Amino acid sequence: MSERPFSKTPVSMWRDRRFRPLDSDGRVLSIYFRSSPHHNMCGCYRVPDAYAAADLVWPIDLYIAVRARLEEAGLILFDEDTDEVYVVGWFEVNAPKGPKQDTGCVRQIEQIESDRLRARVTADFKAARTEEQDPKVIALNRRSLS
Repeated sequence: MSERPFSKTPVSMWRDRRFRPLDSDGRVLSIYFRSSPHHNMCGCYRVPDAYAAADLVWPIDLYIAVRARLEEAGLILFDEDTDEVYVVGWFEVNAPKGPKQDTGCVRQIEQIESDRLRARVTADFKAARTEEQDPKVIALNRRSLS
């Protein structure tokens, strides 16, 4: 279960060229990935198919098909070997707000099993945290995420 009681969902998503063409199921699943009880502060988390399908009260086949469409649209990345999903653009809206949250986020990133997803989340996290924002965070990033 997530320790986060909420997450931000950008209102601009309704104008997003990747989101607008989605059908209702695609839109529901996209919002689910941003706000599910499994999400965390780095936007990359493990969610087995059966968990998500149960949360949504969907047949697993429907969930898998819609998830594939979201990945094709560039809204998520998914690793079938680890059951981990990453919400693309997570840090644009849900960037950590200070050194303690940065440290927590780095710890979560280090626990991502998928090498491919960990690399992408790391790159996105570093891009969101510039030296102008907090030099201590950049030093932490260089040590922990090199």
